[in-house]
Amino acid sequence: MRTRLPTVIAGAFLLLLGPDPGLGQQAKQDRLGAAAVPAPLDQPRPLVMPPKRPAIRVAYPLKLRMRGRKVADLQEALLTFLKRGLILADDEATRKHLTKGLTSERKKQYFGRYTRRAVSSFQRARGLRPTGEVDRATAEAMNALL
Repeated sequence: MRTRLPTVIAGAFLLLLGPDPGLGQQAKQDRLGAAAVPAPLDQPRPLVMPPKRPAIRVAYPLKLRMRGRKVADLQEALLTFLKRGLILADDEATRKHLTKGLTSERKKQYFGRYTRRAVSSFQRARGLRPTGEVDRATAEAMNALL
């Protein structure tokens, strides 16, 4: 038992401190190529950026009382249009009211009356028939602005 104790202690130190960076680097480089050798500590390491969120795409058909991720994407697009002033640009009070209602429906991923009203406003602003439902023409017009 006594002869094994130094090996156990050395193994514990390796787990805590990691292997000596100078040991085995040539073998690792030979097996995996130059990229396997870690950069020295005095050189800056490249920043790893988090992946970008995929762009929002509005799907169709979407209509009153629907739920889910596609509805949430529609609502996020509508909120973006409201924020940019692409919907109801001349009516700030209605735009704020609609934003508040849409935000509430967005949390539930529910196509409710605020979503329908925002879709209708978008359709009117783009010269489309204001049905309050997302059809192909409405989805294409929204996606062109995103």
